[in-house]
Amino acid sequence: MRPWYNHKWGFKTRFWFTNLNSSTRQVSLRRGRGIKIEGGRGTDCQVECACCVDKKCGQGRWYKNECTSGCIDGYWGARCYKECSHSCKKCKDNFCIECNDGYYMNSPGTCSKCLTGCKICTSGNTCTSCKNKYYNDNGHNDCRNRVDICPQNCNCKDNQCESCKEGFYDPSNSCISSCPVNCITCSSNKTCEICKDGNYNGYGYGNSSRRLRNDCSHVCPDNCDECTSYNNCTVCRSGFHGLRCEQQCSSAPAQTGWTATSTVFVLVAVLAGSAICIFVLVITLINLKLRYRSQVKKEEFAIHHDNTCPEKETNIRVPTCHYENTDDLRRPV
Repeated sequence: MRPWYNHKWGFKTRFWFTNLNSSTRQVSLRRGRGIKIEGGRGTDCQVECACCVDKKCGQGRWYKNECTSGCIDGYWGARCYKECSHSCKKCKDNFCIECNDGYYMNSPGTCSKCLTGCKICTSGNTCTSCKNKYYNDNGHNDCRNRVDICPQNCNCKDNQCESCKEGFYDPSNSCISSCPVNCITCSSNKTCEICKDGNYNGYGYGNSSRRLRNDCSHVCPDNCDECTSYNNCTVCRSGFHGLRCEQQCSSAPAQTGWTATSTVFVLVAVLAGSAICIFVLVITLINLKLRYRSQVKKEEFAIHHDNTCPEKETNIRVPTCHYENTDDLRRPV
């Protein structure tokens, strides 16, 4: 075995060739870092000549790993790295020669879609095979009749499939096709509209020189739960932040056990204590005032009894009392 280096893309790609016989060499390709992939449809054409018929490839006119028996359906080119249009089953030099089910050859190299209920058609109004739940009747050949049941993967209106449930696509075909594994909603097997958490559409690692993928196959950075691209995380895992959730949050302060409820209790206690203090103070002041009034009355009573003129007696002559104010007859002058 001997390695071979190709500088076509500005980096090294290594192949190992093993001689199987004198006329054919089987090529095993080991993917080099950053290698450009032209194929799609869920098949990595550069791994063991996967897009070649029977995976047979060898030395050709232009490449050392050209397909010797042609390409599988949906691909074309010397190494079968290029894919046909989505409606085309077989093509040659990007010219369609056979359409996928659900399409018909409208003009040379051009496929048009069949009617809603058609699985296989030969023209825009002639179906040779109907999709599940559809059938021909009453002389019609356009699969216009259907069983009055909403397909399992459909969102129906009047038993007509209008849209697909999450994870499925193609309402015209009863949504029997599944989206890529990381898709929530999609329009085809390689075009996702909404990705599951942790995946995104776009360029790998945010590098525009890498392949653009729309099947939600790219994974968000570490510590990133949701992202719209590799460099734009919208939801980080707990304890991380930053555009790629690459920065760790500082340690949270220790919990003291003090809560809003504790604050409320303290405020209530303070207010209650203040109210009690005010009440005691008022009672004390009232008591002092009452005691003062009682003392004043006692003093007035004592003065009254010490200075009151004696009452006149028939046989005793006493001086007449003179009063300063007639309103206060008890106090002598």
